[in-house]
Amino acid sequence: MTTYSQDLRLSLIADGTQVGTWGDTTNANLGTLIEQAIAGVSGGPSTTGTYPSITMPSDANYALTANNGAVDQARNAVIVINSTPTLSQTRYIIAPAGASKVYIVKNNTSGSQAIAMSYGTTSSPTGAAVSVANGTTSIVYGDGTNFYGVSASGGGGGGSSIAINEQAFVATAGQTVFNLTSFSYTPGINSLQVYVNGLKQVLGEAYTETSTTSFTFVSGLNDGAIVEALGGAALAQSISALNVSYNEGGTGAVTTTVQAKLQQTVSVMDFGAKGDGTTDDTAAIQAAINVNGGNVSVYFPTGVYKITSTINLPASSSLKMYGNGFNPQETSNATHGSIVKWSGAANGKMFNGYFTNGTLISGLIIQDLRIDGNSIASIGMMIGSSGTGAAHPQGLLFNTVQFANFATNGTDAVLDLSGGNVSTVYGVADSSFINLWITAGARALRCNSQQLNFYGGALGAPSGAYIVELGDNAHPKFFGTGFYSGPGNPASVFGVVGTIGIDGLECYSCWNEGQACLFKRISGSTVSAYRVTFENQRCALSGGTTVVDLTNENCNLTWVGGFNDNTAQSQCVVNSGSSMTVFNLEAGALTYTGTGIAIEYNANGINTKLGAGVNVPLQLANSVAVQGTTTGGSSLSMIQMNSNNTVVIGNDGQQLLTKLSAMPNSVYPAPASQYDGVIGVDETNKRLVFYAGGTRYYVNGTSY
Repeated sequence: MTTYSQDLRLSLIADGTQVGTWGDTTNANLGTLIEQAIAGVSGGPSTTGTYPSITMPSDANYALTANNGAVDQARNAVIVINSTPTLSQTRYIIAPAGASKVYIVKNNTSGSQAIAMSYGTTSSPTGAAVSVANGTTSIVYGDGTNFYGVSASGGGGGGSSIAINEQAFVATAGQTVFNLTSFSYTPGINSLQVYVNGLKQVLGEAYTETSTTSFTFVSGLNDGAIVEALGGAALAQSISALNVSYNEGGTGAVTTTVQAKLQQTVSVMDFGAKGDGTTDDTAAIQAAINVNGGNVSVYFPTGVYKITSTINLPASSSLKMYGNGFNPQETSNATHGSIVKWSGAANGKMFNGYFTNGTLISGLIIQDLRIDGNSIASIGMMIGSSGTGAAHPQGLLFNTVQFANFATNGTDAVLDLSGGNVSTVYGVADSSFINLWITAGARALRCNSQQLNFYGGALGAPSGAYIVELGDNAHPKFFGTGFYSGPGNPASVFGVVGTIGIDGLECYSCWNEGQACLFKRISGSTVSAYRVTFENQRCALSGGTTVVDLTNENCNLTWVGGFNDNTAQSQCVVNSGSSMTVFNLEAGALTYTGTGIAIEYNANGINTKLGAGVNVPLQLANSVAVQGTTTGGSSLSMIQMNSNNTVVIGNDGQQLLTKLSAMPNSVYPAPASQYDGVIGVDETNKRLVFYAGGTRYYVNGTSY
């Protein structure tokens, strides 16, 4: 009778019935059975056809076939476990009792359930089992009684040695305590990992490390749950991310390394930043933003990042810096969110993006980050370009960014988008700022280029002279932005400076509070300000005499709606060289002290009361103050007669026929050609007075 070897079940020719006739049997042993045991894959090709595949026919435990002297499922080196039905729970794969073997096991079953390699029978698995999560492949070793995870050794390329011990258990209903018999571990150094049905458990939440040979679950487990414990010093060691592959798993996804995946986003902590408010993180932050020449997204986790010298933004880059937000109502000593805080020299500059060699930074994105001057630095960030080949930095996007606690130093601006010089530097253009907060400094903001759009947020410079300084060619637009400061300080929300003049300023549904003035030219400046628009502006000014001062500005101002809470303050001062387009002036007086045309009036009317104690639309002190045409083409003129306020004059069809102010005894100026076209109502005598061809006429009224 033929006998067989224990593990591979090969025919033992020397003492069997085939003594002397061993040729065919030996061929089968060597060419098929040993080959299957060493390299066979279930369902894969063999020298005689195909190795037996493994498909679980039901949602139940499954025993591998085991044949003496012939191919079978259990002999394969690699077993790929499939299932016809969807598995509802972890199922056992039963290996031949008493057979020692190393398997590579791939769980290819349906239903997202783990499988567990074990001995015994399908109705009563025995010994320690090793679970294999659905969709994964594991190396396991069975000694005939128990299965174990297999230790591996990295080789080549400087890989680290990995030595892992494993013991598996089958839980009873409600079991919490598990005692290790095959290895021990050291608690508290991450040298033990625990899995239940293939799912890794969280230390401190699911279980505790109770001794060197035991661990305890917080809640009792279900009957039959597969518990796998992995232990050893290697678990507390690191494995190079370069040696670990990553695949997103979606259709068309390509495999890369974990290192390459993680490097897609850089954290300042990757370079040693602590964010504890004490450690100097300057070098770490600079190193992080220099990655890939600055073409990188740099993450600032929650913390306070102390810097002591200027962080230089890389030129010719598309840098993004982002954090976890901040609390804008925290003043000094802020601790919530992601904060970069200055601890360097007095009046320092925190971030620099101004280049004098013709290079520039465009596409800069900053999001959810607070930049804190610590009441020491006076400049938060400066951006611009000058020199040969210089151009406007463009495409900047700041979203929910705060600049707080900056010192007042001369004319330094906290956010300087003009490179520090409003006339000679190419400043930032074509960029957007959403929910931008600036709360201190000599100037909150300085700009000198076009298409800068500000949405929401709040700007203030309580100790400065101006909140926003507008340089040559500036044309910013503000939508729903707040401007705030202390009573009467600064002198104005907007100040104009430079050598050429600004292109424009537009504010829509904004508000300002505490300043002496809304708009004026900075003292000593002689430049013009063209096309200035305020629409639905709410002013709560304090300490000044004028909302908008256009003295010598050569400015065309459009004021649409809006009001000033301080009704004792003149709405606007207009002097020579300025013109004004007026829509719905609602508060304050308009005072004209120059000569020539002061207002180009092209609306359908002006309210009859513009300020406290002012009962006529305009106060004028010279001869010709308003001139132009209405939408219907009627000619308008405005003059002052005999110290009485006079308004004008159009045709009744346009609803612009307006009486002359009531005059004692109906006294009207003597006939003169300069009054031609003036029409008034003599209320005393109930008649119409008008001037034409240098002659004064009246028409008696007849009631009807």
